[in-house]
Amino acid sequence: MAVVTGASSGIGEATARALAGRGAAVVLAARAEEKLRFLAREISAAGSPALAMKTDVTDQDSVEEMVERTIEEFGSLDILVNNAGLGLSGRVEDLRADDLRYLFEVNLVGPLICVRAALPRMNRGGRIINVSSVVGKRAIPKVGGYCASKSALNALSDALRVEVVGRGITVTSVYPGTTQTAFRENSRRTKDEKRSSALRTWSFYV
Repeated sequence: MAVVTGASSGIGEATARALAGRGAAVVLAARAEEKLRFLAREISAAGSPALAMKTDVTDQDSVEEMVERTIEEFGSLDILVNNAGLGLSGRVEDLRADDLRYLFEVNLVGPLICVRAALPRMNRGGRIINVSSVVGKRAIPKVGGYCASKSALNALSDALRVEVVGRGITVTSVYPGTTQTAFRENSRRTKDEKRSSALRTWSFYV
């Protein structure tokens, strides 16, 4: 069975639907509970088990509760998709420290909390999939904070991959480019920052 964070929209929703379409039971984790319940009903109506769990990935208790409920309902946790993420646009000189700290809480610490909760419940053959971004590989102007958070997630994933290989667990990093989601609209901005044409060309969503 699979847990997908950030499953209420965008890549998370599409991933949950794809996994369910391949026969997986899915746990839909995000803060938007109403959207999760609607999606869970749709997936269940199509014939796949689905459970909606309101979850804040930055809150360890919330994540632990989600994982425990997953085990209670389905008996296993085979796939973890760390997709929940937050954007932040603005020049580096204008970035507010509090915004950057929160960005890292969501984009880096959140996946770490989920990994720590899920790993003890995973058997051989388990899979951890961390959704990064193309800009985690090559930073671009006016989203330096976001780029840094995804670059840090890449490093965490690379280290984890080596550490768990002996346990038969795989770690995959995914680097989306341009996709049509509401991610940009939900991103934080510094001052009155607007996205330039270059940024629209290099759109990134998780």
